Amino acid sequence: MKEIKLKNELLPFNMVRQKAFNSLCITLEKLYGKQSISEKDFKNEWYNNLTKENNIIADGWYNPPPKGMAILFGNRVSFDSLRNEKNWASDTIINWKEDLLYAYCSPVDKVSGIIGDISVTLYFGKDKEIINHIKNCYDAILEVFDVLDKAKNSHELFITSEKIFSEHKLKNCIVSKTDNTPLDLGHTFPKLEIIQSNNCLTKEEKEEISKSRKFINEDSNWDFIEGMQFTIEPQLISTINAKLPQISQHYLVKKENGKFIICKDIVEILEKYNLIN
Repeated sequence: MKEIKLKNELLPFNMVRQKAFNSLCITLEKLYGKQSISEKDFKNEWYNNLTKENNIIADGWYNPPPKGMAILFGNRVSFDSLRNEKNWASDTIINWKEDLLYAYCSPVDKVSGIIGDISVTLYFGKDKEIINHIKNCYDAILEVFDVLDKAKNSHELFITSEKIFSEHKLKNCIVSKTDNTPLDLGHTFPKLEIIQSNNCLTKEEKEEISKSRKFINEDSNWDFIEGMQFTIEPQLISTINAKLPQISQHYLVKKENGKFIICKDIVEILEKYNLIN
């Protein structure tokens, strides 16, 4: 498959996520602007592209939704939990001139056993209010990145992020059905010790990954240790305009040599569609 060339500051440190990003870009290139593309069509094309990558279990660990993937168009991007059947890929057709698109997948590396989740919310219309809302969400996340070095642990990062979102007139409304505390900012990226040679995980392996995650929430209190990978993935809504859509962007962070490295691969897509310029 054609490899997407990223800017140096966007280069990933998680190879399975890089493959997920690569296949998403190829899918967008092929389908963007085509008529009568449904959520199911987009999901199937992305899945097929993902299976062409080497050493990857494309049938994701986060299941349901089926195949560990979710594609939502239009106002369906303002979802609660992807585990709910109403939020699985449907026959809904995208209008490329005015709709939003949410894309998520959760592949696993066959060699390392680490997961490679990625998601992004895109908008293809011209509504300045929506575009400014997406930019505001992006700016808020950048401020969260700025305080990573100052946060002593997961609890402190969560509390600080809530203050930042409030200052931007935003609210994180992420819903987790597997976390004891439903509201969180993100979670660690665990990995399996043993990976099956086929392209699917067993139910037990999927549950092991799910239960191995540590969440960044109000009740957590774990340290950011060397080599750890964790997500920053709030689902942000406006607190002053209920008509604006939920924006869900997924970033990955790793602590290395005492510093935090941020995988900003999806910025490449956001810039391409003029959402944060």
